[in-house]
Amino acid sequence: MVMKNKLYKHHKKKMFFVFRNFAIGIFGVAAIVLAIAIPTYISSLNDSNITARAAEEKAEKRQEKSELLSIR
Repeated sequence: MVMKNKLYKHHKKKMFFVFRNFAIGIFGVAAIVLAIAIPTYISSLNDSNITARAAEEKAEKRQEKSELLSIR
């Protein structure tokens, strides 16, 4: 079997294949970045909620203590 040149076989220009490979690479990198960024973002939201709740509980306890002291 005779091997044909890819450019001749598909009747495409060289830049078509260059841009196609570049686009595939960009989409691959974007997919990897999103696969890492989305779970990290969700995890950071959960951590900030936990610290916010802890701060609210501390504020409530301080308020209760000050109310108890003011009654006396």
